[in-house]
Amino acid sequence: PYIRLLINEIKIIITMLKNTNIGNRIKNNDQSDAETAYSYLKIGNEYYNKEDYNKALEYYEKSYEMYK
Repeated sequence: PYIRLLINEIKIIITMLKNTNIGNRIKNNDQSDAETAYSYLKIGNEYYNKEDYNKALEYYEKSYEMYK
């Protein structure tokens, strides 16, 4: 329950950051970092779908750190 809410909030934040920053990062030849962050997000989604919320949160946090 609490961790699901936290994960949903992190996913929203990452989506907002992705929409505003990924284009700038790619233009600045930082595409590999953007791709890695997006990969972490996708891995987090897989763990979330498997209901392994702690592992999902770990990957969402990695993604968030790269996007911010």
